[in-house]
Amino acid sequence: MKFVKLTTDDNVELNGFHYSANNPRKVVVHIHGSCGNFYENPFIHVLGKKLLESNVDLVTMNLRTSGCIVEAYGDDWMGYLGGSLAEFMSCIEDISTIVRYAQGYSEHVVLQGHSLGCDRVLAYCIERGFSGQIILLSPCDSYQLHVNRISPEDFDSFLCRLRNFIPAHKFDLCPPEFYGIETEDVSYDIPISKNALLSIVEGYPYKLFRVSDSKNFNVDCDCLALIGENDDLQTCPPHILFNLINERCSRFVGEVLRGADHDFFGAEAPLSDRIVKFVCL
Repeated sequence: MKFVKLTTDDNVELNGFHYSANNPRKVVVHIHGSCGNFYENPFIHVLGKKLLESNVDLVTMNLRTSGCIVEAYGDDWMGYLGGSLAEFMSCIEDISTIVRYAQGYSEHVVLQGHSLGCDRVLAYCIERGFSGQIILLSPCDSYQLHVNRISPEDFDSFLCRLRNFIPAHKFDLCPPEFYGIETEDVSYDIPISKNALLSIVEGYPYKLFRVSDSKNFNVDCDCLALIGENDDLQTCPPHILFNLINERCSRFVGEVLRGADHDFFGAEAPLSDRIVKFVCL
């Protein structure tokens, strides 16, 4: 494993790890979720080691949306980015940079996203015409999660409040109740700025996996989707979400992983085994 530092075309540094084999047959590029990062989910490191056993590399990088508010650097600047500040579509440039790096090791690149990283992967496929294998880990209906959180307020009323919110300065965040997760077993606020939140609620994340009114899209990809049996962030039975994804991908397999939660804690080995099996088809 080696540390990697990349610079995007718009001059933002990205950092991460590369589990590197000699002359790999494929490279899996892992895209983290929400305000996540490239290293904290335990399954990443289990997966990296298992992929190497099959002569497949794993590249896992921080996007500019990693963390909430974090120091960010470029060739001649220093500032602050993170999931609380950076807009959703910045992921397209970040993923493009990582894919170019991965293609330097193998022409066969597999894109893998976790949680909101699934939306990022699909957005990249749509925007850049990516075709190949993709892996969606814990995809969620973000729109329905938000609707459930703000109930009994309707979504249009919330969107009006968000658009009318006037930040006091560039680091001023939305009121805590504007964004977060609220289920029977999980409850937390997610700090976020107005522009970053608008880029989510008006963009791909509230359209791609929206069961009630999904965006019509098609990608030429061979897709594996895995959802944990105990994923508290699911708002419908997994087969409903699987059917939606199946209609939009060239080839699709969806499976529920027994005993696993949203982050696959305690199920790292079976998760990794299933991913390796798919990647090595």
